[in-house]
Amino acid sequence: MRVQGRRARGGVLVALALASCGGDDREGTTGGEDAGGPGAIAESDDTTAPSPEAVDIDGGAREPTEAPPAEGLTAVALATEPFAELPMPTAMATRPADGSVWFTSQTGEVWRSADGATPEMVLDLRGTVSAYEPGSERGLLGIAFSTADGRLFLYYSDLQAQSHVVSYTVAEDGLPEAASIRRIIEIPQPGAGHKGGGMSFDEQGVLYLALGDGGGSRGRDAQD
Repeated sequence: MRVQGRRARGGVLVALALASCGGDDREGTTGGEDAGGPGAIAESDDTTAPSPEAVDIDGGAREPTEAPPAEGLTAVALATEPFAELPMPTAMATRPADGSVWFTSQTGEVWRSADGATPEMVLDLRGTVSAYEPGSERGLLGIAFSTADGRLFLYYSDLQAQSHVVSYTVAEDGLPEAASIRRIIEIPQPGAGHKGGGMSFDEQGVLYLALGDGGGSRGRDAQD
């Protein structure tokens, strides 16, 4: 898969992952004759699972991981309570600068909740983002804040189902400035689903973006 775009401040790393999603692989067919080609997984009659000691991590054997003691968990009091009702939420991120919580809706809205208040819509991309269809995996799918300069980053598929990463300046009042948009990267993904959407920054300001294969080939180009 050819990726076009430019590097954001701190850099961008794109990870491609084949999503095991159902009901959206409407294009292409699974390859039968290509199954033995380069990169194919060889079959084996050995079904014995490797022991934890045999797993090589960073050049050394990993010790088995023991389950935590049950008595340490039974004393933990957990409870859930409603926080907000939003249309078709897809992602959430906390803005380090002020602790506000941000959400995205698949249909293109960006929401902000400050100090636990009811979320307010602060950015509307419904005219840019793919229209929702039942079973579709397109739309506004990812959100993150840069650890380098605090900009708001969003990941979405457009009206032609192609994927984009854009960023916005967040003003002193805590709201994004629509006119400050920067187009960071564009990824050709014409299929209806398998768009991914996970976004995260590390401490050095590098953005990690998890993509699907785009849905147009039923996974045959997932590792390109």
